[in-house]
Amino acid sequence: MCRLGIRLADVPMTIGWSGLKVFYRHLDSASATWRAQHPKYAPYSTPFGIAQMLADVIDIEQWVCYGIAAAHHAKGTRMPRKPKPYEAPWRKGDHRDRHVGSGAIPRSEFLDWYYGDGDQRKTG
Repeated sequence: MCRLGIRLADVPMTIGWSGLKVFYRHLDSASATWRAQHPKYAPYSTPFGIAQMLADVIDIEQWVCYGIAAAHHAKGTRMPRKPKPYEAPWRKGDHRDRHVGSGAIPRSEFLDWYYGDGDQRKTG
């Protein structure tokens, strides 16, 4: 309703109930009301959802190109490399990252290591 410059409390006096009905029927996909009415399509109506779909399209296109190249490569030559997924910020890594250690240490052990001797931590 803010696009019209009126509040819902002003409806009977300004645009009337029929105007509100027309406004409601013509809501676009950016509206929270539209997304609540169409939960099946709501994830795809946001910029984030569109970015996810485009990343999937890029991945599919890379696999199609790989399939065509693999089908038409000459015998005796090496196969083309398999495509890597599009690096999108919302996707988790493939766990090939280098990690040091096996996990978190308890807080008390960290404080003992950080401050040295445990007695020094208590006095200073």
